[in-house]
Amino acid sequence: MLSLKNISKKFGDSIVLHSLDLEIKKGEIISLLGQSGSGKSTILNLIAGFEEADSGTFVYQGKTLFDTDTFCEPQKRNIGFVFQNYALFPHLSVAKNITFGISNKPKEYQKTTLNTLLTLINMQGMESKLPHQLSGGQQQRVAIARVLARQSELILFDEPFSSIDATLKSKLIKEIKDIIKSLNKTAIFVTHCPKEAILLSDKIGYIQNGKIIQFDTPANLFKNPASKTIADIFAQESFIFKSVQDLIGNFN
Repeated sequence: MLSLKNISKKFGDSIVLHSLDLEIKKGEIISLLGQSGSGKSTILNLIAGFEEADSGTFVYQGKTLFDTDTFCEPQKRNIGFVFQNYALFPHLSVAKNITFGISNKPKEYQKTTLNTLLTLINMQGMESKLPHQLSGGQQQRVAIARVLARQSELILFDEPFSSIDATLKSKLIKEIKDIIKSLNKTAIFVTHCPKEAILLSDKIGYIQNGKIIQFDTPANLFKNPASKTIADIFAQESFIFKSVQDLIGNFN
């Protein structure tokens, strides 16, 4: 479904990504993990079209979105993006935020879509509320519903849980994962938190020195780490749990 090959990107003299490769299948949830400044968010911005790579090829659903001769503009990619601060319109209601991207569609279509999504995110009866009247978790779900209304097959999440209270985070992660899986959407999460990546993901890509040095299931990263850094990360996360599989099982 999604293929990035030999992607490189510099900002000034700083090389952020160097000959990076990434292949994602439809329906997969993956997380990009790495130290601050490793290029995680840059990858999302390149996929969304907010930044342009210096070299490489990007193919999405069989269509080339970027190569040496091609650059597809962001609004033509039909890729959803859920920002760290949710980016909801503060003066618009829940209903109007969700249907913003389909405001050119017939009213009946908008109404049906809205009702379906409100049920999906468990926010029926809250369509008239404004963003400031919602909790952080509720705002996050509205942001996801807004993306889903546009029927994006691929959804990008940039540090989506960074401002969520720790006591609510695990519950919200499960809710969002269930929504994505129930609709057979594909998702890429950027996170600095290994535990989030473990709980969310079918696969995790660990980024170091501008490349994905290991891309595998959480269990395989735990059992067969490609570097000492990855081994140390997963050893820390499994300190309380006997293994990564126990952590996932505990969550489920």
